[in-house]
Formats: sequence, structure tokens, C-alpha cells
Amino acid sequence: MSTDKSVFKQHPHLKSYHETADGTKFFKPEHAKLHAKSLKDKAIKEVKRPVLESVEVVLEELTPMQKAKLRVRDIKKLDTVEAVKAALEGETAKTVIEAGEQRIRAIQDVDGVLNTSVNEEE
Repeated sequence: MSTDKSVFKQHPHLKSYHETADGTKFFKPEHAKLHAKSLKDKAIKEVKRPVLESVEVVLEELTPMQKAKLRVRDIKKLDTVEAVKAALEGETAKTVIEAGEQRIRAIQDVDGVLNTSVNEEE
């Protein structure tokens, strides 16, 4: 009984399937049990989708707009102007570019406030 990744590729929303000792695959455990009754080896194995593969499938299924939203979310977490500029390199989505520009302004505003308060203390 081996894991057949093609089952998960053909059925992207499938979380698991059941495989009998002869290698026959079933989506429902009841069907696997019925089939196993006719076999000498009545073992049934539940094969679950590997976690990393499900993440890859989810990313492949995202629309360009959804992917852009993820990039915007990631840009908002960056702490330096250099990091934001690096993230924007080659970017074409207007919403992501705008989010990057806003993040740069926010970082510069915080840096300006910190520099002002340091100078006032001296």
C-alpha cells in the first residue's frame, strides 16, 4: 500500500482516501470495507493528504487578487525601508505597490519621531 499523490492532484479538495490491501482506492471507508470482505488480506489503510502538499495546492488555487492580498499583508509586517523596497522589487500589482509606499511612509514617520525625541533629550 503506497501513497499515490496523483489521487490528491486529481481531487484537490480530498483530505484522505481509503486503500485496500490490493491497492484499490476508495473515497468512502464503507466502500473500502465492502471491497475488503472479498480479499484474503482485509486490511484498509486511510491515506491522508500530506500537509505541505495541501499548502501548495491552496497557493496554486489562489487568484492573482488573493495572492496580492497576501503580499500586502506581508509588507505590512516589514520593519525597515530596505526590506519593503526589496519586497516591492519587480512588483506590478498597484495595491501591493501602494501598500509598500504607505509602509515606507509609516516607517519613516516613526523614525522621524524617534530622531526628534532623541535630539530633544540632548
